[in-house]
Amino acid sequence: MFRESTTKRVGVLVSISVFLVTILVSPLTTLDPINLPKFWALVAFSFAISGVLLLEAKVLFGKSNWQIVIPARLISLIMLIALFVSSAPFAQQLFGTSGRNTGFLTYFAYGTLFIASAIATNWSMAKYFMVAVAGALGVNAIYGFFQAMGKDPFKWSNSYSPVIGTLGNPNFSAAFLGMGVAFTLPFILSKSTNIKYRILSGAYILLALYDILKSDAQQGLIVSALSVGLVGFFWLRSKVKNPVIKYGYLALGGIATLVGILGTLQKGPLSSLLYKPSVTYRGDYWHAGLVMIKNHPWFGVGLDSFGDWYRTSRTLAATVRRGPSTVSNAAHNVFIDIGATAGIFALIAYLAVVFLGFRAMWRISKKMQNFDPFIIAIFVAWVGYLVQSVISINNIALGIWGWVLPGLLIGIERWSKMEKPRPKSVNDFSSMAMIAGFVVGGVIGFFPFNADANFRHSIEAGDANLINTAATKWPQTPDRLLYAAKIFDQNNMSDKALKFARDAAKLNPRNFDAWYYIYNAPSLSGNEKREILDRLKTLDPHNPDLAKLG
Repeated sequence: MFRESTTKRVGVLVSISVFLVTILVSPLTTLDPINLPKFWALVAFSFAISGVLLLEAKVLFGKSNWQIVIPARLISLIMLIALFVSSAPFAQQLFGTSGRNTGFLTYFAYGTLFIASAIATNWSMAKYFMVAVAGALGVNAIYGFFQAMGKDPFKWSNSYSPVIGTLGNPNFSAAFLGMGVAFTLPFILSKSTNIKYRILSGAYILLALYDILKSDAQQGLIVSALSVGLVGFFWLRSKVKNPVIKYGYLALGGIATLVGILGTLQKGPLSSLLYKPSVTYRGDYWHAGLVMIKNHPWFGVGLDSFGDWYRTSRTLAATVRRGPSTVSNAAHNVFIDIGATAGIFALIAYLAVVFLGFRAMWRISKKMQNFDPFIIAIFVAWVGYLVQSVISINNIALGIWGWVLPGLLIGIERWSKMEKPRPKSVNDFSSMAMIAGFVVGGVIGFFPFNADANFRHSIEAGDANLINTAATKWPQTPDRLLYAAKIFDQNNMSDKALKFARDAAKLNPRNFDAWYYIYNAPSLSGNEKREILDRLKTLDPHNPDLAKLG
């Protein structure tokens, strides 16, 4: 068993992690104010947790923990191989692409949090975790309300609904608020819950539903409805012993779910209410992802490199449906995205993690006689995450819940079997290990954050030399280099602009935008122009606009 100090420290660190990664934003510091601060916190805290756990490596890698450690770390191992095998830029795969940051370090951190939640916590964690949940939900519900009222103190670059919370997108915000229904509804229904917490939970649900409606994002309504249905089943299960009633409820729920799914696919009686053109667009992204899996089955096209291969993998119909310039850098399906960018072995390992979570809940449910609001909240919120992950992007703030929640289910199933934690050792170095890990992870996570912040500062300063230095700061990204190219081009410094575009193309030879920028440079010679056009046609074979160029 882990020492008592270890289990308590890990429980606190995991709880702080989910809270901070959900709410942190940097609207006054970086060009990407959503993902980079979350990425920084995620990496720093995952390394801190790793430092604490590695002090008890013998327990961590004990035989009883293999089935948990192996799938989580197998994903990291496969992704590490993919990182070196793929031709995609190393930094892009390590830190993730601009605006996403779901590369190797992010998945390594997710795996660490999953392992920590599953094997290095105990019941004492529950109170810390629920405080983190309440904080993250409260911040987003209240902030979303102010955004809906037009009172947001920050000016976000957002062309959709203003209700984006701290997640940067109405869909992500609504999905998280919908997961909050799963977190709070069980405590309203539980007789053991203090009346003041019932009132607060009810107030949250009303506020969350208002925000979701104002967000105009179906994901929030879908997750909320699913949460109500599943929580209702567990409540009914605790009250009624007649299997006909219980399974009849499940059958009705299954039929309702099927009708809902058909409606979103423009079939059945609810199609006029549920279908949106975005469903068709997601189908285009899924198809392209499946093509990538088919053509690069073992290690994918490169971590967080979906966008580099989307143009090549999409169909002609997808190309013309919204115009050749409308592209995506994610599959809008977490499972397909993992398979497309890291290969089928990574996908299988992730499915194993999901299986372990469901197996744990199955075992818990067989023993659970009463309505346990904590366990039900954890499970239903996780199911809500999984449902939205089938139609959405792996947003960092949502993704962390998708790994911690199944870890907690596994932990809960094990807590009842655990021996009493070992007392604190006289020579307990866990504090030093935690600090050392936090510093190392903090430094690593700071690199992309600092590079982005410096570039924003250089733009605001309007200094060409600062922009030149900041644009090339490690880790370089094609997006930043092209941004600099456009700035220099607007200031009649075409030679400098062309150099940055060439640097972007050299950094990532599959970057269509970089080559297209070079193609349109006035100084380009005829022969090079033809060569680049051939390259563009290879990168985007179904683009009718390129066919018109020659």
